[in-house]
Amino acid sequence: MEDEHDISRSQLQSPFDQPDDDEVFYPEHLDLKLPMVSTEAIAEALKGFSLPFVQGKDVSWLAMAVRRSLGVATMFQLPMTSSSEVRTELARLAGFAESTWIELFQYRRDIDRQLMNFAFLKDYDENPECLYDDEFKLPTDYARYKAAIAELDWLGQFLRSAAVATPPQAGPWRQSEEKRRRIDRGHFLALVFESAFGIAVSANNYPNDPRHKSPTAFMDFYQRIVKVAFSENATPDLSGVLKASCQLHRSEPVQLVEGIILRQTSPVKV
Repeated sequence: MEDEHDISRSQLQSPFDQPDDDEVFYPEHLDLKLPMVSTEAIAEALKGFSLPFVQGKDVSWLAMAVRRSLGVATMFQLPMTSSSEVRTELARLAGFAESTWIELFQYRRDIDRQLMNFAFLKDYDENPECLYDDEFKLPTDYARYKAAIAELDWLGQFLRSAAVATPPQAGPWRQSEEKRRRIDRGHFLALVFESAFGIAVSANNYPNDPRHKSPTAFMDFYQRIVKVAFSENATPDLSGVLKASCQLHRSEPVQLVEGIILRQTSPVKV
């Protein structure tokens, strides 16, 4: 019987295939990421919006929550670099390592003698007793130099193998990645919306289904917000994006602390 923890190589997700985590989720850092999401800008964007705020929430709180939530969303994004670009850069680095190894590997007696003498004198300066060692050994730094040359050979092969192994991206991958980013934004904005207006998020098939005469309030809200934050006037496949966001909101709810979105496994009252 197959172990429940067994997983095929194609299904394995590397723990290193994650966004950089060198940025701290401090509120002031997140505020700087999207400075255009100001109280004034959100107030202007929500003119004519159909829902009133719940008690205790206002446009100032909403601007803060949107700014910080979407700031976190941007920090989860990996760079949109094509596998072709990655492969080309790895091959370039491999070529550099290989050519450097070839240059250093070529034996030149005068250069080699100077390196050995220099390393020997350094050893002597640090420990004069090395002259009386019974066992002959190469000077410390010279031995390290020879080992480094061998490592350059390994490095070139490693980089070359990684370049060859870089998988191609199937189909319109940039469009797919952009859609995933929009879904994440909707996922993070869902809790902000529910906290501000007191109703559950939802999405319908507007404008593709004639039965739906207008988008849901959450669809309208999302479009107004991303226009301010990302200058996105018309989100492609808004219905599909926010249906996926709503599903994520139900299955993988997040927490809102001081306007900062935190992932968690169960709903939290905010």
